[in-house]
Amino acid sequence: MGDVDGALQWLERAPWVEEAYLSGARLHAVLQPAWAGEDPAGTVAAQLRSAGFTDAVVVIVEATLEDVFVNLVARQEQ
Repeated sequence: MGDVDGALQWLERAPWVEEAYLSGARLHAVLQPAWAGEDPAGTVAAQLRSAGFTDAVVVIVEATLEDVFVNLVARQEQ
């Protein structure tokens, strides 16, 4: 994705995103449960594209140990 920082800021403001962060060269976003229905990747990609991030590619992945750590640190900071 060309404008990673812009996409990250956009995701952080999206009401259906619980958290968003950069992990390496990729953006990770945790969605509110059941927000995107049957096709969460397609729904998020469509939202990003409509916001101007036309080269967005969205893939559903299982949480890694790093994702869990980031989540715990973020909760502790709140």
